[in-house]
Formats: sequence, C-alpha cells, structure tokens
Amino acid sequence: MGLPFVYEVRGLWEYTTASKIAGWEGTERFALERALETLVAREADLVFTLTAAPADELVLRGVDRARIRLAPNAIDPDSLRPVARDAALAASRASRKAPSSPGMWVP
Repeated sequence: MGLPFVYEVRGLWEYTTASKIAGWEGTERFALERALETLVAREADLVFTLTAAPADELVLRGVDRARIRLAPNAIDPDSLRPVARDAALAASRASRKAPSSPGMWVP
C-alpha cells in the first residue's frame, strides 16, 4: 500500500506473562510472542517505546535504533496537589477485598 507503519511498544508481552507464570520463558508460546513482537518491530517504519529499556531490547533483536523513538508517559507534577484525607472514602476502600488472582478486579 505504500503507507508508513508506526508501531508502539508499551511493554514486551512475553515478559509480562513470564512475570506471572513460572517457567513461561521456556514455553513455545513465549518464543512465538517474542518472534512476532520482533517481526512487527523490525518491519515498522518507526517504533515508539515508553522507556529506553524496551528500546534497548528491540535493538538487541535487530531493530534499527535510528527507527526507534521514546514517547514516555508524562504528567505535569505541578498539576498534582495533595488534598486532605477523606476518612469516609478510605473506609469504603478498606472494606473491599483485594483481587484473588492476577488480572482479576473486585469492585
């Protein structure tokens, strides 16, 4: 099609899963996810990452550093101001159960 392709890497999914499942690094699925992520990044005209760590990893995998740009998440710290503790809100949150497994949210 002749259109430029830009790929954004927020994290390396195979390592995200490996952080939750012991032994994941030795699975075929880990290898497949790694290979696919690498293929897409290599084929992209430009790759954005949030931090230098995934950028460095992609370079190790053969992605041209000249095609990688950092686009970090950012906030204006001056826009954040401390507020007084809301005891009722704190109590309502304290009564909620913590998630029982990774990826599960309990309202």
